[in-house]
Amino acid sequence: SITTKYYSEEEKAAAKLDIDRDGLLVTRAKEKLDDRVGFVMDPKTGQLHTFKEGERTAVNEREAQIEHHSSPLSGGDVAGAGHIKAKDGHIKVIDDASGHYKPQAELTWQVVKELEKNGAKLIDDRIVDADGKRIDPEEWDAAVAKISKGGAMLAELDEQRRALEQQL
Repeated sequence: SITTKYYSEEEKAAAKLDIDRDGLLVTRAKEKLDDRVGFVMDPKTGQLHTFKEGERTAVNEREAQIEHHSSPLSGGDVAGAGHIKAKDGHIKVIDDASGHYKPQAELTWQVVKELEKNGAKLIDDRIVDADGKRIDPEEWDAAVAKISKGGAMLAELDEQRRALEQQL
């Protein structure tokens, strides 16, 4: 059987992603990130924790554990989730692809702002929508507000749908 691996406190600490004085992403081993990795952001600390998506660990002959977005924070709440692709520590791409957490746009923006606040060098200031169309950074807050409003409306409609289904 295969189960989701939840990190121990030691594994969680080892999975922290730091920003060096040059604004580059580095692992706890002080190596520049040069890969595409999954990440989650701890809502209490703003710390990013990475994992290798799909990494399997054998528990015994019949059991294995696999790593997912829920692994680093042991299934707890996150302030953002997705993937980061970096080359020599330079951030190339940040996405919010997480089947477990399904983060909304404002969480992804929160991750970008936290990275920026902590001195990360953002190679490219282009922000694009789901269709790859560029969003002007000056208009980003308005776009996030619009998306947030739409999300609230969809949640309300979903609640109404469930209420109707119960009446049937």
